[in-house]
Amino acid sequence: MATRHGKERVIGPLLVAGLGVELVPLVSELNTDALGTFSGEIERKLGVDETLLKKCRMGLLAGGTDLAVASEGSFGPHPVLPFAALNEERVMLSDASLGLQVIGRYATARTNYAAGNVTGFDELLEFAVRARFPSHHVMLRNAEGAWRKGISTESELRAAWEVMKSASGVVWVETDMRAMCNPTRMDAIERATQDLVERLKARCSRCAKPGVGWVRWVLGLPCSVCGSPTEWPRKAVHECPHCHNEVQLDFPQGMRAADPGNCPQCNP
Repeated sequence: MATRHGKERVIGPLLVAGLGVELVPLVSELNTDALGTFSGEIERKLGVDETLLKKCRMGLLAGGTDLAVASEGSFGPHPVLPFAALNEERVMLSDASLGLQVIGRYATARTNYAAGNVTGFDELLEFAVRARFPSHHVMLRNAEGAWRKGISTESELRAAWEVMKSASGVVWVETDMRAMCNPTRMDAIERATQDLVERLKARCSRCAKPGVGWVRWVLGLPCSVCGSPTEWPRKAVHECPHCHNEVQLDFPQGMRAADPGNCPQCNP
């Protein structure tokens, strides 16, 4: 596994149990941070899937194996919920002998992702507590662009504040989203790995290769009162990543009609 941030703790047991493999984390051999960091010190120039493939290839070369696994996460504004953040995690397994790549996915609004300027230690501590500190770490950046990462105790936080604050008493603070510093994100990585295992066990009805899984929703579940289409899913589209054969599953959430409270006609 190509990782520097302890992800093998949640990915390993699921792959061992689900696939019967032995997972070897390549921590010291690989610098996956060279492909981009959450703090922005190193810009991620590739897309998520391209970054995953690059990490897997680094792992294949360093480990001399046929199989490699890597994980990549992203954070940003939620596309539907206002003022909420979205965490999307992807875990790729690359099979060099078969030339296959399969990606497990999980997206959630359950994240502590946050950042901003603070002008005093009390304000900084309030930010940290809201971010579930100390179980979830924070990091600081000063006006010169220097970082202090992985801050996990109040004494470390106070010491970092004294060093990092500018002449005007301002410092930039972020939640530390590296996996080993963020249990909530680690839970999302575990869910993405579960999805990966399920996809690896699912065979395509056309080409018989593994990796079939959900790719998108088809909206339009009818209202239970007036029958008008709503924004709730009516179908789930599953796709083979190799031959792109699609299968549509009706009523993926077990509902054949939507509550009228979610209907643009009954509840405009």
